[in-house]
Amino acid sequence: MVYFAGMAALLARLSRISSSGRFIPEIDGLRFVAIAAVVLHHLATFAVQQTGDVPKDRLYVAVIQGFFGVQLFFVISGFILSLPFAERHLEGRPAVPLGRYYGRRVTRLEPPYVLNLLLLSAALLLFRQAQGAELLPHLLASLFYVHAPIYGDASLINPVAWSLEIEIQFYLVAPLLSSIFALKNVVARRSVLLGLIAAAAIANEAFRGRAHPLVTLSLAGHVQYFLLGFLLADWYLVEGRRGFAKSAGWDLVGVVAWMALGVGLIKVGTPRPLLLPAILAAYVAAFRGRWTNAVLCRPLITTIGGMCYTIYLYHLQLIEAWGRVTWSAWRTAAPFWLNYLVQAALIGVPLLTVCALLFALCERPCMRPGWWRRA
Repeated sequence: MVYFAGMAALLARLSRISSSGRFIPEIDGLRFVAIAAVVLHHLATFAVQQTGDVPKDRLYVAVIQGFFGVQLFFVISGFILSLPFAERHLEGRPAVPLGRYYGRRVTRLEPPYVLNLLLLSAALLLFRQAQGAELLPHLLASLFYVHAPIYGDASLINPVAWSLEIEIQFYLVAPLLSSIFALKNVVARRSVLLGLIAAAAIANEAFRGRAHPLVTLSLAGHVQYFLLGFLLADWYLVEGRRGFAKSAGWDLVGVVAWMALGVGLIKVGTPRPLLLPAILAAYVAAFRGRWTNAVLCRPLITTIGGMCYTIYLYHLQLIEAWGRVTWSAWRTAAPFWLNYLVQAALIGVPLLTVCALLFALCERPCMRPGWWRRA
């Protein structure tokens, strides 16, 4: 009993704070899946760097697909950001004040992001991996989310920040895009959404491998995923009014969808259009599946999912730094899958511990509305 009480208290201290007071456990559960996929992907690429060989192991084929975790995050962002605007149009709620909307994005996301860039820049200088004169322009470009447009490549300081630049572009236009919910007819509204999603997906597929970095590293190359989040929000508000009946049939749908994502439905870095219906099916199953919902809504899962922003910001550097130590301590002729699972445990537990501390100290305080006034 003492253990469970202590665990409950710890999870409460690490739980995400919502400014609206709304808590959708399924979304935090899906955040867990997304961040786990990204971390497992980078663990796999790190393992390949250490061995210098790309294995044909089935586990490797599955975990390397974790790149799609970024697209999973884009869909979640589309859902979360569109929800208050959709409620205004579909349920007659008051309009969302744009000043508060943009202010919340700045005060919630900027402090942890700026701190991350400064810490990583200091580490690069400390370990002589970059010179100050070389680093400063990249730091300024990353701070203002324009590294990809200026340099045509991911950030020199934190390579995963390319997706955060896309997120910021979406935040800026989300209120405008959300005007689609002004269409009162459900069929017409969803038809428009499906048409836009299909058009964006087909256009990006047509230029796959040939598109300029200004497209592949911008909202233009990924807008279909955010719009899929709009479609999910529409379904959540309209069908959700009657409540979601859960069934084992939807569990089966979810299993098939996640397996499709994990066995090579996409190529790394170049998602195919089939990724969209697979994500939609998996996300609906998170709400409708009996066992899927129960697992994703577990407090431990939702708590880790709520820390995904901090984990995303720091996981790559922690894998590379601590991984060098663990790889030196455990390096055998065992099959890839065994080495990978051992490394996942040796790296994953410290990574989660460090990120939990960083979340509690740096990100969670910024989740409280008006925190800067008290600070």
